[in-house]
Amino acid sequence: DILSMSYTAYSKSHLVEDNWMMRTILDKPRESYPELTSEDMHAAKELLRIKAIIGLYDDILGAIRHYSRYFGWDGFGSGENISERAVKCFEKSVLEGMKREVEEDELMTAVIASGSGLNQESLETPFITAQEEETREGSMAWENILERNRFDLELYLYGQKLYSYQVGLN
Repeated sequence: DILSMSYTAYSKSHLVEDNWMMRTILDKPRESYPELTSEDMHAAKELLRIKAIIGLYDDILGAIRHYSRYFGWDGFGSGENISERAVKCFEKSVLEGMKREVEEDELMTAVIASGSGLNQESLETPFITAQEEETREGSMAWENILERNRFDLELYLYGQKLYSYQVGLN
């Protein structure tokens, strides 16, 4: 039963995702294609390069400007500039969405704490549980999941570089 598994046991199980992004881009489900290759990685990178408009959550406002320019929402193609009002509208919407995300995370933490007998003070204590230790970077579970998703990690790093390149062209 998955609920009774440790993170390490889960990380070794068939339940762990296996390069979901690359398999999706290439339409290579795990059932039909148990192993991915470096040729698959090359094909996935090429598809991203020629077919994708990359945006990064880490630079969400820059990504919105990138999309605006690409799709012509900013009027650039007709010699116009995006209005300051439109920029403020985009920024306000994004920041409100991010604020809602944080509030939802805080609510979830409070709900979990109330159901587990924890209080806010105990949640702020720097005590690390065995389960938390299992999920830390460098742990066995971390390394197992990383190994199962190494192509996705490489694709993500390529996507970051591609985003810098695409934004630089605008």
